[in-house]
Parts: sequence; C-alpha cells; structure tokens
Amino acid sequence: MEMTTVLKYIPKIVTIAKTIYDINKQVKYNKKQCQRTTISVLVQSIEISFLVGLIKRIESIVNAIESSPHREFKDEISVETALKHLIEILEESLKFISQFTDSSILTRFIKNSDHELEFDELNRALLSSATDLNLSLNLKVLFDQKQDFEDQKEDLAEISSKIDLIALELTNQQKELVRLDKDMKNEFQRRFQSFRYHLQQDLIQVEKPPQQQQQMSKTEDFASIPLIAGYDLISEQQIGEGAFADVYRGTWLSHQHTVAIKILRVNYLNETTKQNFFDELSTMYKIRFDHVLGIFGGVIEPNYYALVLEFMSLGSLFDVLQKKEKILSWNDRWSIGLQMSKGLNYLHMMSIIHRDIKSLNFLMDIHPNGFIVKISDFGLAKIRLKSTQQVQRKEFVGTIQWTAPELFKFEQPSKSSDIFSLGIVFWELATQAIPYEHFNDNLIIEQVQNGQRLPIPNNIPQDFSSIINQCWNQDPKQRPNTQQIIQMINQRSKQIVTYQNEKLEQIIADSSSHSTLKLNQMNLTDSDIEFLVQQPIVNKQTTILWLIHNEISCRGAQLLSHVLFNNIHLQELWLTNNHLTDQGIYHLSKSLSVNSTLTKLGIASNEITNVGISYLVQMLKKNRTLTMIALANNEIGDEGIQLLSNTLAYYNSTLEILTLNRNPSITDRSIHSIVNMINKNKTIKQIWLNNCNLSQSGITKLNSFAQTKPSLKLVTVYQQSQ
Repeated sequence: MEMTTVLKYIPKIVTIAKTIYDINKQVKYNKKQCQRTTISVLVQSIEISFLVGLIKRIESIVNAIESSPHREFKDEISVETALKHLIEILEESLKFISQFTDSSILTRFIKNSDHELEFDELNRALLSSATDLNLSLNLKVLFDQKQDFEDQKEDLAEISSKIDLIALELTNQQKELVRLDKDMKNEFQRRFQSFRYHLQQDLIQVEKPPQQQQQMSKTEDFASIPLIAGYDLISEQQIGEGAFADVYRGTWLSHQHTVAIKILRVNYLNETTKQNFFDELSTMYKIRFDHVLGIFGGVIEPNYYALVLEFMSLGSLFDVLQKKEKILSWNDRWSIGLQMSKGLNYLHMMSIIHRDIKSLNFLMDIHPNGFIVKISDFGLAKIRLKSTQQVQRKEFVGTIQWTAPELFKFEQPSKSSDIFSLGIVFWELATQAIPYEHFNDNLIIEQVQNGQRLPIPNNIPQDFSSIINQCWNQDPKQRPNTQQIIQMINQRSKQIVTYQNEKLEQIIADSSSHSTLKLNQMNLTDSDIEFLVQQPIVNKQTTILWLIHNEISCRGAQLLSHVLFNNIHLQELWLTNNHLTDQGIYHLSKSLSVNSTLTKLGIASNEITNVGISYLVQMLKKNRTLTMIALANNEIGDEGIQLLSNTLAYYNSTLEILTLNRNPSITDRSIHSIVNMINKNKTIKQIWLNNCNLSQSGITKLNSFAQTKPSLKLVTVYQQSQ
C-alpha cells in the first residue's frame, strides 16, 4: 500500500520540480546569451544563484524519491502525510522562486526584506520533509549553510562591481512609477544615493558568513526603531522650515500613506551626538499617546537623516492662531489647553523634559467632534543644541520668547521650565497674538529676568488668566505641575454655567422633537449658536431651523458646520440677514460637501463675495441633496456667477431653485454663462435675477432664451404677484 501511495504522488512532485528547474535554466540562458549583460538579467541571476542551495536540495530530494519508490519508510510516519507536506513545500518554493523573474527589479528590491526569512523557512521545511521520508541522503552535507555562502561569492563580486548601474536602474524604474515632477535633479540624485546605500548595506550583510550575520542582527544599534529607506518616501510640499529641519507633507510609498517628513540638518555631527540622536529616536518611537505626535520610523543614510511622522492637516497651533482661518470659541480654547497639558503631562510622567515648548510644537488636526492637539519635537532639543550655530551662540536650549528666566542664567532645563513655556502658549491661545512681537532678544531677556510679563487683556476669562499667571511665576517652585493644570481645567469644565438667554431657552424647551424652530429677529449671536447646536439641532433633532435677521457671524457658521458633518435630521437652514462672510461660507461648504440631508440653504442678505461662491461651487460638485440656495442681496459679481453657472452646467444635477436677485455687481458679462447653464442643466426650475445690474437688452436676451425651456421660471423683473 505504501508503494502505491508513493507512486501516486511522484508525477505531481516531478512536475513542480521541473518548473523550478526551468526557471533556473532560463535565467542562466538569458545571462549567457547577452553579450552585454543587462542590469535586470544580472540582478535576476544573482538572486537565482542566491537560491542555488534551495534548488539543489529540491533536486536531490526529488531524485531520491524517483529512484527509490520501494524504500522502507519509518513506521511512525504516515507516508501520505509526508508526501503531501513535500508537495506543499515545493509549491511554496515555486511561488518564492517565481517572484524573482519579475521584470521590475524595483519591485523585487523593495520586497527584499522578507526574502532571507522565507529562504530559511523553506530550507528548514525541506530538511524536515527529507527527514520524515527517510531518504538516502547525507542531510548534514546537503543542508550546509557554509556551502550556500561559498556559492554566492562569485556573483556577489559581480554585483558589487556594478552597484552604481543597479542603483541607477532602480532609480529610473521608481521615477516612472511615482512620476516625479518637482526639483527633479536633486530628488533623483537623493533617490539614487539611497538605493546605492541600501544595496551596499545588503551586500555587506550577505558577504558575511551566516554566524556573523546572526551576530550582527543581534547587535544592530538601531533595532528599536523601524528604519525606513529614503527611496520609499516622496516629499510633496514643504509645510515648515527652521534652523534645525525642513518639514514636508509626503507619501510613504510602500504603505501609500500620507506622512510628515522631517529632514534634519545633522549631517556633520560627531559620532557621540549621532548616537544621542538614535537614542532619542528610540525613545520617541516607544511613546504612544493620544496627545503625543506619533513617529513611524526614521531614515538614517549618509547625508540624509529624517523622521517619518504622523501628518496633522492644520499644521501648528501657531499657524492656526495667526492665519485666523479657524474661529476658536472659548470651549475650543479650553479643549486645546487641556490636550496640550495632557501631552506634556505624559512626557513628564515618562521623565522626559521637552526643552522647547512653544505654539509651533503643538500640531493640530480637526475631526467632526472638534480639534485634535498633539505635542511634537520632544527629545530633539539636545541634538538641536549641537547642530545649530544660532543656539550654540545663545548657549541655552529653546526659543527666546518662550524661555523661562532661570534658563537665561544657564540653569538646567526642567519640568518647571517647560511649564513656564506652556504658560506663554496659553497666553497665545487666549490672545491670538505673537509673544514679544517687535521686541529684540536682549529686551525680552531683560524683561523676563526682571519678572515683567506679557499683558493679559481684561476680556480673558479669569480662570484662564489665573492658569497663565501661575505657569509663568518667576519662582520655578511656585509653578504648578501638569497634573495640577489638568485638574484646574477639568474643575472649570465641571462648573455649572448659567445660560443667559432665558427667552431662547424657553422657546427651545417648548418646542417638540423633529419640528420646525423659528428663531428670527432675536438678536442671536455666535454665543447663542453654541447653545443651539447642542440643544435643538442635536438633542431635539430639529428638521427646519430659521435664524433670519440675527447677529450671527463667521464663528457661528463654523459651529453650525461642525454639527452638519454628521447630522441626519436637519433639512432646511435659513441664515438670511446675518453677518456671514466668505470665511463662514467656507466652513458651511466643508460640512455640506458630506452632509446628506439638508435640502434648502438660505444665506441671502449677508456679506458673501465671489470668494464665498468659489467655496460653494466646490461643495455643489459633491453635494447631492441641496435643491435650493438663496444668495440674494450679497456682494456677488460676474466672476462668481460664471463659476456658479459652470458648476451647475456640468457638475450638479440636484439644484432646482437659485436666487441671485439684488446683487448689483452682476452685469451683462454674466449672460453668456447663465445661458449656457440654462441650456446644459436638466434640473434647475427657478432662477431669480431681478434688481441686478443687467441692461434691458441683456434681460431681453435671457427671457428670450428662457422661453425655449417651458419648465424654467426665470425672474428678471420683480412683480408683486410673484
């Protein structure tokens, strides 16, 4: 029965083995036939020669089975199970070897990290299978790793002599793959050097005997942090720069993930400082916390040191405060302050002193539920101290505007000095001003050492001012620690705040769920919107909200936009006759790009210009629910109308009613684009253009064309009956 079992499996075993032999022979033939060996064939032959031991073992095992089908096997081993296992190993070996015939050496090179592990696993599996089958083979000789090493030497010498050509081929192939179109010469050269460096490192590793390879992997200095190859990163846009590093938004190619790439200027550091750098990277990588910026790994190559970091779309807190594109409520500011404190607290609990706390080192993103804040650049101040001449001259760590007074006396940085700097950041958060703007360095140092501080405006909440004053106390021992700051902020959030608009509260209390809520002409402000978005919109799931003729501005629009991201109940929002500017429209447009329930938006009689229309048209290209937009009595001109008409002509198929009346900057220059929109759009039913700056001939032309579309109501002259 056992002999029958063996004979049953031999044909399949031989077929798989023959395929493996054919791949090996074809590569050797390609190399022999080429008078001038191409890089791809050369690399392919090197890789196959690296596998020569594996192929030789497969051939020996298969020949032994073919020549001795009547051999007695070990009683305790199931012959059928052993042969099935061998077939599985041969199929895995075929799959493994086949990948080396890929015409793209770039693909094979990038995937090379797992090859050695797979090769070892297949060899171990073959040894186990040969042992189970009790074949007449000298397994100790057949599976000799030293012989594998000797088999590679000749081909390794050849690839070493052509390493520049191979690196160039890899760079050219990647150039086609990622289609680089910026700073081509420098970027190409950097990638070439990166490929060359990693090829050299691979050769150094492979040329060592197996025992030394294992020893080297165990003593690798930087094993605690993932090393990312420079060629695996593409820098797309510079988003920051400083004396110490340049920061780019980029892509981690092998993961297709957007990252921040911080390229450090540490090329000329001595070995001790470089080792400190590696130690700091390892520390940073180990830290995982919601309010500490994550690090994916580092690039450590000649003339190229970089950190690959989490990407935060809003940039730094400094950027957010100074660009003033985001309107921060006091709830936002308390939340940001709490998150900053939590991030610094985590570092302090890990006995890490940041040394360079400032608004530039708190990075921000935005989620539907609000802002996300993460502390960054911790642990790098030691390196910065030795790598920038500017800081060497000052002889202290940090940035002057945020520096604690004791550091000017050359005392050691401490948790307390971090707290002082945090107090300055809280002041920035409260005032949106730049600390010590227009002051020279000497004057800043003199004032801080004398106990003088930045002025805190009277309109800052008292408990917020108190935190600032405590943080920048002249005596380090009198400053609170991070846990105390967190406690103060949390205590403030627990305080019951009595809402002051009793009339509004009563109206909302009397309203029913899923109803229409009319809050017109109530002098509502942005502060009231903070209450509204939580009570009627979220809790009572209001379906129609009227906020006509109030005092709502950009911040109110931003608060409304936050809740519109995920709202599935509100169907109509009327904001006519408020103080909405283009920035408010920007916020609303962002949320309405993803909102799937709102059908009517009334934003007439505000302060919207062509810029606001440019935000709206981007939203209309994505939104599929809005059927009406009221834009009457704004500051929209011909440029805005042309943008809007083009979008409705080619990109939107849901809008039915558009009011543009009483926009005096709309002239006959808009007629052509409006006619084209009427001609192309299939859903528009009403367009209001009365009381604009159209000539009589222009109005006649529009009306004449509108008559060709009976389903369209075009209003160019307002009549009371309408």
